[in-house]
Amino acid sequence: MSEERSTIKTYKRLLSYAGAYKFILVLGLSASVITGLSRFGFLANVGPFIDSFSQNGETEAVEGKEKEKDLINSMNPAEYIADKLGVDIDDKNQAISWQLALIYGFGLVGFTLLNVLMKTINRYCMRLLGSYIVRDLRDRLFNHIQRQSLRFFGKSDVGHLISSINNDTAAVQRAVTGNLAELTRAPAEIIAVIVFVVIFFFIKLGMYAIPFILLAVGILFYLPVHFVARRIKVIYRKTLEKISELNSRMHEVFTGIRIIKAYNTEDIEQDRFAHTNRRYTKAVLKAARAELGVQGIMECMNIVVGVAFIIYCMTQGFGYGFLFTLIAVGMYAYEPMKRLAKVYTQMQQSVAAADRIFDYLDDDQSIQDSANPTPMTEFTTSIKLEDVSFAYDKNSPVLKSINLEIPKGSVVAFVGHAGSGKSTITNLIARFYEVDSGSISIDGVDIREIKNADLREHIGVVTQDTILFNCSITENIAYGDRNVDKDRVIEAAKKACAHEFIMEKEEQYDTIVGEKGFVLSGGQKQRISIARAFYKDPEILILDEATSSLDNVTEHEVQQELNILMKNRTVLAIAHRLSTIKDADVIYVLGDGCIVEFGSHEDLMALDGSYAEMYKLGVKDE
Repeated sequence: MSEERSTIKTYKRLLSYAGAYKFILVLGLSASVITGLSRFGFLANVGPFIDSFSQNGETEAVEGKEKEKDLINSMNPAEYIADKLGVDIDDKNQAISWQLALIYGFGLVGFTLLNVLMKTINRYCMRLLGSYIVRDLRDRLFNHIQRQSLRFFGKSDVGHLISSINNDTAAVQRAVTGNLAELTRAPAEIIAVIVFVVIFFFIKLGMYAIPFILLAVGILFYLPVHFVARRIKVIYRKTLEKISELNSRMHEVFTGIRIIKAYNTEDIEQDRFAHTNRRYTKAVLKAARAELGVQGIMECMNIVVGVAFIIYCMTQGFGYGFLFTLIAVGMYAYEPMKRLAKVYTQMQQSVAAADRIFDYLDDDQSIQDSANPTPMTEFTTSIKLEDVSFAYDKNSPVLKSINLEIPKGSVVAFVGHAGSGKSTITNLIARFYEVDSGSISIDGVDIREIKNADLREHIGVVTQDTILFNCSITENIAYGDRNVDKDRVIEAAKKACAHEFIMEKEEQYDTIVGEKGFVLSGGQKQRISIARAFYKDPEILILDEATSSLDNVTEHEVQQELNILMKNRTVLAIAHRLSTIKDADVIYVLGDGCIVEFGSHEDLMALDGSYAEMYKLGVKDE
């Protein structure tokens, strides 16, 4: 896992996914700029509009102050507008006629409507963009995880992986879809206010105090948000870890529900879940307290600053128009700053979730194709292992310098005690793992030079733990085929002796089998698995203790179907009951990571070594 990333760096990486949607991004940004301009227009009109209802505009409240007169002339361009429109103005007191007041009023309404329209466009574009970003991120995360090697999955908690794909991306989506709109619009509005203040107060009027007061207020609002938000990010990451634990707990319980009921442990599992759930709730409440604390600080500062600002205006004797303009400036500066503060705290949640997602994306343990892979159109000669060594844990080697050759069309069996490396050999041949040293070649070509998809296109697998998906029987048999041939499905089912029980189902081949084939018996599931292998019709067939979980009667029936499946194929069989592999061309006996014996059944029995001992014990148990 990577080190803690900065918020800005993570958010920039998150937004890099917006490159594919430039039109939406440009449209949203343009709307945010126009939103800021509409705020500028509103501020430029509000003072003159208020003054237009006063006979003297309250502009002479403090006599002798030339600055006030300059202010009115700059804020209320009545003479210029009246001259252009031919509207009379009383030169003595600059009282503006109702026509000009109406013009100012329409200006305020127009800028407000423009603001609302552009704000709506900005929000929609940014939510659309955020949704697309998160959709692409979720797709990439799922694709990245499923392409990892079995070594990755052996070290990962499935519940945590599911939580990252679901909950982490959902947390990013909740924050990004709303935050993008604010992150583009609020700065534009703040910039518009700053430009207005600089032009009218700083440049035209030389009133230096107000711009610096607003700057100081902005800094005061930023500091508590910045320091608290860093803490919120850590808290949010912990909440995501806790929800991952909840998902992991639920995944284990629901997939192992039969064992839980058999051992009557519902209450124990409930206690475990409740404990994890309480820890999650505690973390959520901690994050809520921190976020609400920031909002509380800002509200208090808003009141204090507002009161101080009103007192300052009263002591200066500002007129109504000027006062309303200052109030509007304060409101239009405070509102986007408040929204940005809220966004900044919410960003911590999305950044914490994005950090977890990027941790997975940066941890690439997938088995990559070579730069120039050799195509594999057919299997013609043999599979060869040369000095192959492998270890799941570096301190515990599973295979040590294995050398063997499997001719095309032969049946080869691997036997040995648990942990001797039987399944590991077949997993390495299918390149589910990468060898630590040595090489595996097919037809003289190192499998690392063969495209993974080509290699596995020639391999079929029937395992002890039958994997069926929560879809129809047809889809399970034709799994991996985008263009299902229903006739081939039925033919494969008949060869696997599955057609009869399938036709007894109400929905027949359209029957949904449930998660992991929940609605089928063990023998039925294994027959569907065999039918899947018949449908694929692979040249290389791996049988990984395919009948070990069945009773003797069912095993005998399934073994007959397997014998049919094995004809005219290269078969790698891992056997639990040695009586099922007596007819293998070569039997390899593994022990302590090495091949200790090999030969036909008769040869090994005559040798009277490890195989003979295991076989005699197996026959006795049967």
